[in-house]
Amino acid sequence: MVALFALAVGLASASEASAASHPYIVIRDDGAFASKTSGPALLSKRTIDAFKAAGTPIPDVISVWTTFPMLGNDFATYIDPRANDVSGINIPVSPSSSPPLRAILYHNNATAIAKRAALQRAPVDGFASYLFLLEFTHNWGPEIIAPAPGTQDLIGFDYHWSFFLEGTSPAGGNVWKDNADGTFTVVPRAPKDVTYTPLDLYLMGLVDKSQVPPFGVLVQTTVPAMPVDPLWGGAFAGHSFPWFDTTNPPLTVTATRRVITIDDVIASNGVRSPAAGTKTSFTLGIALVAGQNETDEQVLADEAIFDPIASDLAPAFARATGQRGTLDVITQSSDPTTGAGGAGGAGAGGSGGAASSTSSTGGSGSKADAGGCSVSSTDGGSTGALFGAAAALLAGLSRKVGSRRKRA
Repeated sequence: MVALFALAVGLASASEASAASHPYIVIRDDGAFASKTSGPALLSKRTIDAFKAAGTPIPDVISVWTTFPMLGNDFATYIDPRANDVSGINIPVSPSSSPPLRAILYHNNATAIAKRAALQRAPVDGFASYLFLLEFTHNWGPEIIAPAPGTQDLIGFDYHWSFFLEGTSPAGGNVWKDNADGTFTVVPRAPKDVTYTPLDLYLMGLVDKSQVPPFGVLVQTTVPAMPVDPLWGGAFAGHSFPWFDTTNPPLTVTATRRVITIDDVIASNGVRSPAAGTKTSFTLGIALVAGQNETDEQVLADEAIFDPIASDLAPAFARATGQRGTLDVITQSSDPTTGAGGAGGAGAGGSGGAASSTSSTGGSGSKADAGGCSVSSTDGGSTGALFGAAAALLAGLSRKVGSRRKRA
């Protein structure tokens, strides 16, 4: 990563052809985002430098989308968590390396949403906002443990709920119908209907513990071999992503329902601090990274695709939180668009704080979201170990996507 910081490669301005206004800035890739060998340190540096060069204040959260396959594939998504100021969620408290920045979310190719939804057998409607909500959730994990035995029953893999948790969270879980015979059937849902659960809202500081009812998670599960998990391969398991399948009958499993209360959560993880309601609004910056060799006309076409995606991020968050949380989008640009020209060295993306990143969606392997989620450290921060696990998952996804293409 240190060697990457030393590169003095600039981000040039993109299209000059339009006077359209967007709730995001557009920056031109210098090759870093498209490269299979770039690391999160370099991408975070490029992103922060671009915001500074555009004269845009650094927000609480930055949401970054590309117009091309990021880091070599269309599917993997990442979070680079730069800070954590919350205790009681089983994540170390760490100051921001770039205040007030809490996280940079990397959502990958905005022009391939239909392709990405199809990989997860999901409707395309609302899928982009689902990917955003998923990565945004990772500001607070989820990483909480359950009471023994079964301390990991709630977690499918790092920063993701178990497939067998009851709920509609962007971070995982499903609605399960109890068939009253020892079996449970998943109730299909659509990406546009994803909402944060009371447990999510508690971890986010948007409700207090009195508003979190007891919830269930299926344990001792027996899962049929078919259908196959489209992202990981093999039978569905705790690490699988939510059931959005529109091509197969709903999955039925044999299991025992374990009931957990918020008091159980607090006993195992501590009381959330600060208290609910302390921070309910976050500033959001949005960026679209255009391809290194795209023409101005191609960038304009990409913007037309991205405009409705970017415009729905803040409303989607409000909907998913039941209007308890809000996002204030602080980016606003008119073409000609801006970029971070000629930034090099350690600069704004340098070390310090809790810089690390998590990946969610990507494919089969060990840890990634169907949108492509992964965690990696940009400065040796406390969650850096997560990136290695996520990278293994993403590698598996890449292999699976490749094999799918060969069969197609």
